[in-house]
Amino acid sequence: MAKCPKCGADMVNDGDNLKCPDCNSTQIKESANDSQAKNGDAQQSELDLLKARIAELKKKQEKVAKQSESSAKIKEKLATVAVFFKKWGLKAVLPAALFLIAFITLLVCFCGLRGIYVNVDNPNEFYSFSPTSYEYHGNLLGEEYVDEGTWTTSGGELKLTYRDEMFGKITDSYSFSHTGYDTVYITDSLGAKKQFKRVSILAYSTPQNIKVAVSLNGGSGSGASENKLSIGSKIKEPSEPTREGFQFMGWYTTADGWKTEGASQFNFNSRIWEDTTVYANWKDLTEYKLTGDMLPEEGVTFLEGDDLTQIYLSASGLNEKIGNGSVVLEFKDESRKIVSGAAPRLNLTATLKEVVIGDNVSSISNIAFKGCTSLKSVTIGDGVTSIGSSAFYGCTVEINWGNNPTIDTIDSYAFSGYKGTSITIPDSVTSIGSYAFEDCTSLTSVTIPNSVTSIGSGAFRNCTSLTFVTIPDSVTIIGEDAFYYCTSLTSVTIPDSVTIIGEDAFYYC
Repeated sequence: MAKCPKCGADMVNDGDNLKCPDCNSTQIKESANDSQAKNGDAQQSELDLLKARIAELKKKQEKVAKQSESSAKIKEKLATVAVFFKKWGLKAVLPAALFLIAFITLLVCFCGLRGIYVNVDNPNEFYSFSPTSYEYHGNLLGEEYVDEGTWTTSGGELKLTYRDEMFGKITDSYSFSHTGYDTVYITDSLGAKKQFKRVSILAYSTPQNIKVAVSLNGGSGSGASENKLSIGSKIKEPSEPTREGFQFMGWYTTADGWKTEGASQFNFNSRIWEDTTVYANWKDLTEYKLTGDMLPEEGVTFLEGDDLTQIYLSASGLNEKIGNGSVVLEFKDESRKIVSGAAPRLNLTATLKEVVIGDNVSSISNIAFKGCTSLKSVTIGDGVTSIGSSAFYGCTVEINWGNNPTIDTIDSYAFSGYKGTSITIPDSVTSIGSYAFEDCTSLTSVTIPNSVTSIGSGAFRNCTSLTFVTIPDSVTIIGEDAFYYCTSLTSVTIPDSVTIIGEDAFYYC
């Protein structure tokens, strides 16, 4: 039953037309032929679609078949190769590969000097060798020049042949040796031996590149860069950068190269043979404080990179006290870690460990090293004739005299509190001052030479470990309390020369 296209109600016959009882719309009846024609068109469309799908399916099947065929052919070829390697791999292929490797190695060895060889003492002097020719790049009076020619080696000689504009063909011969072709030595006709190191192997004359970077290292300016350059190139020196609170110290190949003893600034006139970074170096202008032995209580100031030893010698007055002698100092940071080299950006404490007093010093002043409790060793120069009062008071030192001491007087309290176990007084000494070795509680023996004529009051007072003393025939006076409270003393020999023994000289012995 046909439906109304407007309201969807069932249509009823009305003569040659169909009529909707609900909305009264009419529709012409479709003839049987028209209906059959429509049905035929629909069937034809379905048939065409089916044919197209069948054709597409056939194409896919053909493609899969071709892929299978190709895969089969590859497998067949691989199988053939596998059979070949199984049969001939060890017999032919492997020997051939090894032969090729050996051939290449021999070729390199045959070429020998192939590559660029740079004079280790002068990077602007170098040879560029190929199997048959060479270039020599040198520098004469600041001007670079190049010799090009051929070379041969025979019997330990390197022969270089080139053509000069003025003198024509020239052949130079040099004594020649090499180490694995990475280092060569060339000795010229004047006997000067130069060492050249290979910095580049030219792969079939293909030039090599290097990376060269310029770092401002925290500064500002226009010089920062990173470039790929041909090996052996030079770079232009950048304009001087700036950095607030810092002093520019030059260009180095490390970030703090300026603080390394003996380090040189980067030379922009030298050629560069390897990857290189050039850094701007900076000195911090912040002031830091150094405190410690013999320094003022408030300490002294220093800057990063300063010579701490020179600052200490100047601030402590030791320059005058030791003359042309020397000192050993120890510097520690606030965490007690030992610091060496140039001054870091830290507050530090200085400790005096050893002193050598130069031969040009005639006297050691009063209290010169008093209270240096860390001082372990003192060498007294031959020029010293007197040691002042309390010069080494409280020091735990080992005393070393020069080869030919001239000291005449050891003044009062000079070595009071000395912690050594023994001491030999030089033959030049004529008098030992009052309390010169008082409270040397570790002292077990003392050698007094025949030159001494007087032993001052309390000279060895309270040397509780002293067990034996021999007083020479030269002594005439032993002062009061000279050996007071030397409780371990068991034997004393007093010569006939002694005319005066002071009060309590051996009290509590």
